[in-house]
Amino acid sequence: MIDEIIEIGKKLEKFEFESRLFTAKSKELIDQFEITKTLSEFSAELGQWITKSALPEQLNVYNTFGQPPVTVFRNENFVIDIYFWMHADTSLHSHAFCGSFKILYGQSLHEEFSIEQIKSYSHDASFNKLTRTDFKILNPSDSITILRGSEFNHRVVHLSTPSVTLCIRTVTDKEIPQWHHFDNGLSVLKREVDQSLLKKLFYGDYLFQIGQESLFTYTQDFIGSLESSELINFFEQLSVDTMGLSDDYQELIYNIMIEKLNSLPWFSLYESHCETIQNRDPIAMKDKLSKLNSHLSFYNYTTEQIKELNKQIT
Repeated sequence: MIDEIIEIGKKLEKFEFESRLFTAKSKELIDQFEITKTLSEFSAELGQWITKSALPEQLNVYNTFGQPPVTVFRNENFVIDIYFWMHADTSLHSHAFCGSFKILYGQSLHEEFSIEQIKSYSHDASFNKLTRTDFKILNPSDSITILRGSEFNHRVVHLSTPSVTLCIRTVTDKEIPQWHHFDNGLSVLKREVDQSLLKKLFYGDYLFQIGQESLFTYTQDFIGSLESSELINFFEQLSVDTMGLSDDYQELIYNIMIEKLNSLPWFSLYESHCETIQNRDPIAMKDKLSKLNSHLSFYNYTTEQIKELNKQIT
């Protein structure tokens, strides 16, 4: 199957690259792709390919989207990725890119939303009304078109462990932002932790370890220079990956970040969202049906909607 997936990339390369045309053609080719192996067979095949092939440059080096994500085809305009989902669901988000994705293995709940801005805090944070406009169970071979920008806001709840998706997406998009929308209406621009910020962070850890007097000012300065969306994305990254930093420097970084975050007019909304998510019952996440019903109940689906969706779980 890997060879057939790579062939999709080669076919796409032959067409003139324009986002709307690319989206339609990627959807056409991904729909034509047939799943011919079991999950176990496919996992073994991909393992062989990873160990014996020269991998293309990976779009996502860390397991921040997929556990793991694997890029199997890449050129200057687009990539083809395979995402293995072991425990994470995607948050409600828009996209800076376009393309399409297909379920290879497992079942997922797909939800789409409209976003209506109520209040703007800054260019990278706002408060919005979120309205669920569509929902359905995705099964193997089902595919979804990815539109860039505010046209397409969605969330995928991966019910099976693992779930596996195939994704074709552009990589040249620079102008349109990607947003993360939280359940309580807060929306924050998605920002990757870039190399410059990481280098400042690691150099700060060095200054800490040698007892440099200028450490505190240095750390305050580089954290203080971050925009609010950069800061919250950096905060979330450090919450899941300490990146080898010394414990004491982590504490210093955390305290400086919290001081700045507390000055933001929307940070209390972010904290409220995190508290609500943490209070969800983890016991309900053990199997597909329990996970689905926990989500449906939490997000106020009707009794009839719950019954209909439950019938589709296999």
